[in-house]
Amino acid sequence: MHELYGEQHRRRQVVAATKCLGLTIGGPIIRINPDEVHCSDPDFINTLYASGGKRRNKSSLFVVGFPSDEYCFGEPFGFLHQPGWDPNFREAIYAMFHLIHIMRHFLSVINEVSENAGALAYHSKAAAYDAGVQMSQNTVLFSLLSSNLPAEEKTTERLSGEANVFLAVGMETIAIALSLCIYYLLKNMEIVAKMRAELLVVVMNLEALLNWFVLERLPHLTAVIKETL
Repeated sequence: MHELYGEQHRRRQVVAATKCLGLTIGGPIIRINPDEVHCSDPDFINTLYASGGKRRNKSSLFVVGFPSDEYCFGEPFGFLHQPGWDPNFREAIYAMFHLIHIMRHFLSVINEVSENAGALAYHSKAAAYDAGVQMSQNTVLFSLLSSNLPAEEKTTERLSGEANVFLAVGMETIAIALSLCIYYLLKNMEIVAKMRAELLVVVMNLEALLNWFVLERLPHLTAVIKETL
């Protein structure tokens, strides 16, 4: 209820509303829903978002966004290889994000938002069902189904929700970041020139990807990425 009040009544000011509640009860940690807690303690940020010499041991999958369809469903949608610039699920994902603060609490709203949103939900449910049939595929849905989780955590609704999250996170986050990056680069061509010159020094083969450790040592490229994020 705290989250619903902050998102709907306070017009998506859930962080501000939660902070006020924390001041009221005298503590920085508030449970905003059954599955999440909100921590308003700036000293805790370095634990969650470790940087520099405090690198966290993350899987390499965390730095890859586009293959989220393959990780989840076992096969790619082929968006990167299609001709033209079809936005695909962009409209559906935007429609859901635009009203997600309501749909989190009133799930039936999704059917009234957009035909594309309904199509996305249907696709995710079909993929969840396929994952249950094609148990040989080593996917996220397969891992959930073959785990020792209780039966209520393996329902069609749960798997569909996971599929939607993977699609949205793998597409929308990277799309926004790349759009911002390209926009500001085109607005500042001198930065483009510096970054291009820097890359040409280390690029030996235009057909081969550079080693990650080489790329993270490039100051201008690193600065562009950090400013974008």
